[in-house]
Amino acid sequence: EKDWLKRDFFQKHKFSRSSHNLPIVVDFLYHPEAAFWFDHHLSTFKRRDWRKSFRTSKYHNWDPEYDSCCHLVLDALKNKFGYKPPRYLVELARWLDIIDGFNYKSAKQVINMKEPALQFDAFVDSKEKRNSGTSEKFIKILSEQPVRKIILRKDVRKVLSRERRVRRKTMDFYGKNIQIFGNISFIDISESKLPKSSVIHYYLSPGINYSLTLSKRESGLFHVTFASNPWAKNKNKTNLGNLFVKYGGGGHRDIGATDIKSLKSAKGIIMKVIDKFR
Repeated sequence: EKDWLKRDFFQKHKFSRSSHNLPIVVDFLYHPEAAFWFDHHLSTFKRRDWRKSFRTSKYHNWDPEYDSCCHLVLDALKNKFGYKPPRYLVELARWLDIIDGFNYKSAKQVINMKEPALQFDAFVDSKEKRNSGTSEKFIKILSEQPVRKIILRKDVRKVLSRERRVRRKTMDFYGKNIQIFGNISFIDISESKLPKSSVIHYYLSPGINYSLTLSKRESGLFHVTFASNPWAKNKNKTNLGNLFVKYGGGGHRDIGATDIKSLKSAKGIIMKVIDKFR
Protein backbone atom coordinates (compact mmCIF):
# COMPACT_ATOMS: atom_id res chain seq x y z
CA GLU A 1 0.00 0.00 0.00
CA LYS A 2 2.86 2.41 0.73
CA ASP A 3 4.11 2.18 -2.86
CA TRP A 4 0.56 2.53 -4.20
CA LEU A 5 0.14 5.83 -2.35
CA LYS A 6 3.08 7.37 -4.22
CA ARG A 7 2.08 9.45 -7.22
CA ASP A 8 4.73 7.85 -9.46
CA PHE A 9 3.57 4.27 -8.71
CA PHE A 10 2.62 3.49 -12.31
CA GLN A 11 5.77 5.00 -13.82
CA LYS A 12 7.88 2.61 -11.75
CA HIS A 13 6.09 -0.53 -12.91
CA LYS A 14 6.75 -2.18 -16.25
CA PHE A 15 3.09 -2.98 -16.95
CA SER A 16 2.32 0.68 -17.58
CA ARG A 17 5.39 1.89 -19.47
CA SER A 18 3.66 1.59 -22.82
CA SER A 19 1.15 4.11 -24.14
CA HIS A 20 -0.85 1.10 -25.36
CA ASN A 21 -1.09 -0.39 -21.88
CA LEU A 22 -2.61 2.35 -19.73
CA PRO A 23 -3.41 1.57 -16.08
CA ILE A 24 -7.07 0.68 -15.50
CA VAL A 25 -8.00 0.27 -11.84
CA VAL A 26 -11.29 -1.35 -10.87
CA ASP A 27 -12.70 -1.99 -7.38
CA PHE A 28 -9.51 -0.84 -5.67
CA LEU A 29 -7.98 2.11 -3.81
CA TYR A 30 -7.97 5.47 -5.60
CA HIS A 31 -4.90 6.61 -7.51
CA PRO A 32 -5.05 9.88 -9.51
CA GLU A 33 -2.65 8.63 -12.18
CA ALA A 34 -4.89 5.73 -13.25
CA ALA A 35 -6.15 6.27 -16.79
CA PHE A 36 -9.50 4.73 -15.81
CA TRP A 37 -10.60 4.26 -12.20
CA PHE A 38 -13.83 2.83 -10.79
CA ASP A 39 -14.61 2.07 -7.15
CA HIS A 40 -17.53 1.93 -4.74
CA HIS A 41 -15.78 1.54 -1.37
CA LEU A 42 -16.14 4.22 1.30
CA SER A 43 -12.53 3.70 2.37
CA THR A 44 -11.00 4.13 -1.08
CA PHE A 45 -9.19 7.42 -0.39
CA LYS A 46 -6.09 6.76 1.71
CA ARG A 47 -4.55 10.20 1.16
CA ARG A 48 -6.42 13.33 2.27
CA ASP A 49 -4.99 15.47 -0.54
CA TRP A 50 -6.22 12.96 -3.14
CA ARG A 51 -9.68 12.92 -1.58
CA LYS A 52 -9.79 16.71 -1.55
CA SER A 53 -8.73 17.05 -5.17
CA PHE A 54 -10.87 14.19 -6.52
CA ARG A 55 -13.59 15.07 -9.01
CA THR A 56 -15.84 12.57 -10.76
CA SER A 57 -15.10 12.55 -14.49
CA LYS A 58 -15.61 10.47 -17.59
CA TYR A 59 -12.59 8.39 -16.65
CA HIS A 60 -12.62 8.47 -12.82
CA ASN A 61 -15.80 7.22 -11.16
CA TRP A 62 -16.63 6.71 -7.49
CA ASP A 63 -20.05 6.04 -6.02
CA PRO A 64 -20.46 4.16 -2.69
CA GLU A 65 -24.20 3.84 -3.34
CA TYR A 66 -23.50 1.01 -5.78
CA ASP A 67 -23.56 -2.49 -4.33
CA SER A 68 -21.07 -3.75 -6.93
CA CYS A 69 -18.30 -2.17 -8.92
CA CYS A 70 -19.49 -4.14 -11.95
CA HIS A 71 -22.76 -2.20 -11.97
CA LEU A 72 -20.89 1.10 -11.55
CA VAL A 73 -18.61 0.31 -14.50
CA LEU A 74 -21.53 -0.79 -16.67
CA ASP A 75 -23.49 2.40 -15.95
CA ALA A 76 -20.44 4.58 -16.58
CA LEU A 77 -19.81 2.89 -19.93
CA LYS A 78 -23.49 3.27 -20.88
CA ASN A 79 -23.93 6.88 -19.77
CA LYS A 80 -20.52 8.33 -20.61
CA PHE A 81 -19.33 6.25 -23.56
CA GLY A 82 -22.58 5.19 -25.23
CA TYR A 83 -21.97 1.49 -24.66
CA LYS A 84 -24.96 -0.81 -25.17
CA PRO A 85 -24.39 -3.94 -23.07
CA PRO A 86 -25.90 -7.31 -24.02
CA ARG A 87 -28.59 -8.67 -21.71
CA TYR A 88 -26.31 -11.25 -20.12
CA LEU A 89 -23.95 -8.51 -18.87
CA VAL A 90 -26.86 -6.57 -17.41
CA GLU A 91 -27.92 -9.79 -15.69
CA LEU A 92 -24.35 -10.34 -14.48
CA ALA A 93 -24.30 -6.86 -12.91
CA ARG A 94 -27.63 -7.58 -11.22
CA TRP A 95 -26.28 -10.73 -9.64
CA LEU A 96 -23.05 -9.04 -8.59
CA ASP A 97 -25.18 -6.43 -6.80
CA ILE A 98 -26.77 -9.32 -4.95
CA ILE A 99 -23.45 -11.07 -4.20
CA ASP A 100 -21.23 -8.08 -3.39
CA GLY A 101 -24.04 -6.24 -1.63
CA PHE A 102 -25.10 -9.38 0.23
CA ASN A 103 -28.67 -8.93 -0.96
CA TYR A 104 -29.64 -12.60 -0.93
CA LYS A 105 -33.19 -13.72 -0.11
CA SER A 106 -31.94 -15.94 2.71
CA ALA A 107 -28.90 -17.77 4.04
CA LYS A 108 -30.47 -20.94 2.68
CA GLN A 109 -30.34 -19.53 -0.86
CA VAL A 110 -26.57 -19.11 -0.59
CA ILE A 111 -25.96 -22.49 1.01
CA ASN A 112 -28.10 -24.37 -1.51
CA MET A 113 -26.33 -22.63 -4.40
CA LYS A 114 -29.01 -23.43 -6.98
CA GLU A 115 -28.71 -20.32 -9.17
CA PRO A 116 -26.00 -20.32 -11.89
CA ALA A 117 -24.52 -17.02 -10.65
CA LEU A 118 -24.08 -18.42 -7.14
CA GLN A 119 -22.44 -21.54 -8.53
CA PHE A 120 -20.01 -19.48 -10.58
CA ASP A 121 -19.29 -17.31 -7.53
CA ALA A 122 -18.30 -20.48 -5.66
CA PHE A 123 -16.05 -21.42 -8.58
CA VAL A 124 -14.39 -17.97 -8.51
CA ASP A 125 -13.73 -18.29 -4.77
CA SER A 126 -12.25 -21.77 -5.07
CA LYS A 127 -8.54 -22.28 -4.41
CA GLU A 128 -8.29 -24.47 -7.50
CA LYS A 129 -9.44 -21.62 -9.72
CA ARG A 130 -7.22 -19.02 -8.03
CA ASN A 131 -4.13 -21.15 -8.40
CA SER A 132 -4.76 -22.31 -11.94
CA GLY A 133 -3.85 -19.06 -13.69
CA THR A 134 -7.16 -18.94 -15.56
CA SER A 135 -8.46 -15.58 -14.30
CA GLU A 136 -7.88 -13.77 -17.59
CA LYS A 137 -9.49 -16.61 -19.53
CA PHE A 138 -12.67 -16.49 -17.49
CA ILE A 139 -12.87 -12.70 -17.53
CA LYS A 140 -12.93 -12.97 -21.33
CA ILE A 141 -15.49 -15.79 -21.22
CA LEU A 142 -17.75 -13.75 -18.91
CA SER A 143 -17.69 -10.92 -21.42
CA GLU A 144 -18.87 -13.28 -24.18
CA GLN A 145 -21.31 -15.74 -22.59
CA PRO A 146 -24.08 -15.81 -19.99
CA VAL A 147 -23.19 -17.45 -16.67
CA ARG A 148 -25.80 -20.19 -17.13
CA LYS A 149 -23.72 -21.52 -20.04
CA ILE A 150 -20.34 -21.07 -18.36
CA ILE A 151 -21.22 -23.32 -15.40
CA LEU A 152 -21.86 -26.20 -17.82
CA ARG A 153 -18.18 -26.32 -18.76
CA LYS A 154 -16.41 -29.50 -17.61
CA ASP A 155 -13.59 -27.61 -15.86
CA VAL A 156 -16.12 -25.53 -13.91
CA ARG A 157 -18.30 -28.52 -12.98
CA LYS A 158 -15.25 -30.41 -11.71
CA VAL A 159 -14.28 -27.58 -9.38
CA LEU A 160 -17.87 -27.10 -8.21
CA SER A 161 -18.10 -30.76 -7.25
CA ARG A 162 -15.08 -30.33 -4.99
CA GLU A 163 -16.43 -27.05 -3.64
CA ARG A 164 -19.65 -28.73 -2.55
CA ARG A 165 -17.62 -31.28 -0.59
CA VAL A 166 -15.59 -28.49 1.01
CA ARG A 167 -18.79 -26.63 1.85
CA ARG A 168 -20.21 -29.65 3.67
CA LYS A 169 -16.96 -30.04 5.63
CA THR A 170 -16.97 -26.30 6.45
CA MET A 171 -20.56 -26.46 7.67
CA ASP A 172 -19.61 -29.30 10.01
CA PHE A 173 -16.56 -27.40 11.34
CA TYR A 174 -18.56 -24.23 11.97
CA GLY A 175 -21.30 -26.18 13.71
CA LYS A 176 -18.78 -27.59 16.18
CA ASN A 177 -16.64 -24.48 16.75
CA ILE A 178 -18.83 -21.36 16.60
CA GLN A 179 -19.03 -19.34 19.83
CA ILE A 180 -21.97 -17.07 20.63
CA PHE A 181 -21.42 -13.77 22.47
CA GLY A 182 -24.82 -12.17 22.90
CA ASN A 183 -25.83 -11.01 19.41
CA ILE A 184 -22.51 -12.07 17.84
CA SER A 185 -21.53 -15.41 16.34
CA PHE A 186 -17.72 -15.78 16.38
CA ILE A 187 -15.40 -18.35 14.85
CA ASP A 188 -11.63 -18.67 14.64
CA ILE A 189 -10.52 -20.44 11.46
CA SER A 190 -6.98 -19.02 11.45
CA GLU A 191 -5.52 -22.50 12.01
CA SER A 192 -7.81 -24.13 9.45
CA LYS A 193 -7.59 -24.25 5.69
CA LEU A 194 -11.37 -24.10 5.39
CA PRO A 195 -12.91 -20.98 3.79
CA LYS A 196 -14.59 -18.24 5.83
CA SER A 197 -18.32 -17.78 5.38
CA SER A 198 -20.52 -15.30 7.22
CA VAL A 199 -23.54 -16.99 5.62
CA ILE A 200 -22.93 -20.19 7.58
CA HIS A 201 -23.11 -18.15 10.79
CA TYR A 202 -26.61 -16.96 9.85
CA TYR A 203 -27.69 -20.37 8.55
CA LEU A 204 -26.73 -22.09 11.79
CA SER A 205 -27.80 -19.25 14.12
CA PRO A 206 -30.51 -17.23 12.33
CA GLY A 207 -31.27 -15.15 15.45
CA ILE A 208 -27.86 -13.44 15.69
CA ASN A 209 -27.27 -9.86 14.55
CA TYR A 210 -23.58 -10.10 13.63
CA SER A 211 -20.92 -12.57 12.48
CA LEU A 212 -17.27 -12.19 13.46
CA THR A 213 -14.49 -14.25 11.88
CA LEU A 214 -10.76 -14.53 12.46
CA SER A 215 -8.93 -16.07 9.52
CA LYS A 216 -5.39 -16.05 8.15
CA ARG A 217 -4.29 -15.02 4.68
CA GLU A 218 -1.67 -16.84 2.62
CA SER A 219 0.60 -13.83 3.22
CA GLY A 220 0.58 -14.64 6.93
CA LEU A 221 -1.56 -11.65 7.93
CA PHE A 222 -4.50 -12.24 10.24
CA HIS A 223 -7.83 -11.15 8.77
CA VAL A 224 -10.73 -9.95 10.93
CA THR A 225 -14.15 -9.74 9.30
CA PHE A 226 -17.23 -8.31 11.00
CA ALA A 227 -20.59 -8.33 9.22
CA SER A 228 -24.22 -7.69 10.06
CA ASN A 229 -26.94 -10.27 9.48
CA PRO A 230 -29.06 -8.90 6.61
CA TRP A 231 -32.01 -11.03 7.72
CA ALA A 232 -31.94 -10.01 11.39
CA LYS A 233 -35.01 -8.32 12.88
CA ASN A 234 -32.82 -5.69 14.58
CA LYS A 235 -31.10 -3.96 11.66
CA ASN A 236 -27.54 -2.73 11.95
CA LYS A 237 -27.29 1.04 12.56
CA THR A 238 -23.50 1.38 12.48
CA ASN A 239 -21.37 1.81 9.36
CA LEU A 240 -19.04 -1.13 9.88
CA GLY A 241 -16.75 -0.12 7.02
CA ASN A 242 -16.11 3.26 8.65
CA LEU A 243 -15.64 1.56 12.02
CA PHE A 244 -12.87 -0.63 10.63
CA VAL A 245 -11.05 2.30 9.04
CA LYS A 246 -9.68 3.10 12.51
CA TYR A 247 -8.36 -0.47 12.66
CA GLY A 248 -6.47 0.05 9.40
CA GLY A 249 -9.12 -1.56 7.18
CA GLY A 250 -12.44 -0.57 5.67
CA GLY A 251 -15.42 -2.06 3.87
CA HIS A 252 -19.07 -1.21 3.29
CA ARG A 253 -21.91 -0.15 5.54
CA ASP A 254 -22.72 -3.67 6.71
CA ILE A 255 -19.30 -5.29 6.61
CA GLY A 256 -15.91 -4.23 7.89
CA ALA A 257 -12.57 -5.98 7.69
CA THR A 258 -8.88 -5.47 8.30
CA ASP A 259 -5.54 -7.25 8.01
CA ILE A 260 -3.36 -7.43 11.12
CA LYS A 261 0.23 -8.63 11.48
CA SER A 262 0.04 -10.08 14.99
CA LEU A 263 -2.45 -12.51 16.49
CA LYS A 264 -2.47 -10.51 19.72
CA SER A 265 -3.52 -7.32 17.92
CA ALA A 266 -6.17 -9.19 15.95
CA LYS A 267 -7.64 -10.64 19.14
CA GLY A 268 -7.57 -7.17 20.68
CA ILE A 269 -9.75 -5.84 17.87
CA ILE A 270 -12.08 -8.83 18.20
CA MET A 271 -12.58 -8.18 21.91
CA LYS A 272 -13.31 -4.49 21.26
CA VAL A 273 -15.91 -5.42 18.67
CA ILE A 274 -17.53 -7.99 20.96
CA ASP A 275 -17.65 -5.54 23.87
CA LYS A 276 -19.25 -2.87 21.66
CA PHE A 277 -21.87 -4.96 19.87
CA ARG A 278 -22.76 -7.95 22.07
